[in-house]
Amino acid sequence: MFGNSILCSVSVYQDLGQAHPVEVDGIDFVVTVTLGSTLSSMIVGKTVLIDGAIALAIIIGLQFLLAYLAIKSKSMEKLINSKPTLLFYEGEFLKEHMERQVVTKEEIYAAVREYRLLDIEQVKAVVMELN
Repeated sequence: MFGNSILCSVSVYQDLGQAHPVEVDGIDFVVTVTLGSTLSSMIVGKTVLIDGAIALAIIIGLQFLLAYLAIKSKSMEKLINSKPTLLFYEGEFLKEHMERQVVTKEEIYAAVREYRLLDIEQVKAVVMELN
């Protein structure tokens, strides 16, 4: 039951603009889980439908408000969204950046393999992006 509500909230969230669940950032992930939890409570009857609908509307409204504020204010955008971080450059792992982003070498190797590159020497740079 809980898995179905998460799936439902992810599909609702996709309709709100995200292309794929893997592409959501931290705040979007929290919103998605919160939507799924609220929807789950509504489905199993722990929450009155009108209360759940109001909670869903508030959660979605807050998400849109944060997105709007990030667009309108550079300081809010910096607070809400992370900046791209260089993790690997010209054969060197940038340990300070990796520690700040809590990324391991194994995770970088895995990201490189996703692009079907077997040798890290083929890679000029690895950048951790917003999503």
